[in-house]
Amino acid sequence: MGSLIALGASGGLVPCPSGLVLLLSAIAIGRVGLGILLLVGFSAGLAVVLTAIGLLVVYAKSWIPMRRLRLRTPSFVMFPWCRPA
Repeated sequence: MGSLIALGASGGLVPCPSGLVLLLSAIAIGRVGLGILLLVGFSAGLAVVLTAIGLLVVYAKSWIPMRRLRLRTPSFVMFPWCRPA
């Protein structure tokens, strides 16, 4: 669970070109407060989405019946990197 939280936090730490354009545009029109508020919301949304995707990946294995996880299925033969660990 700690690595999942780290994934969400690291997504907010990576510089995003869209966030930079948003903040620079807010500075250009003289609405720095609004720009920072929008940037915080943008980063929080990104962290929530990354965390949700991480949770989906972590718990998806328990949702798939074991008979469907056979290593001979076409998806595992064509894409061996997607085999379960």
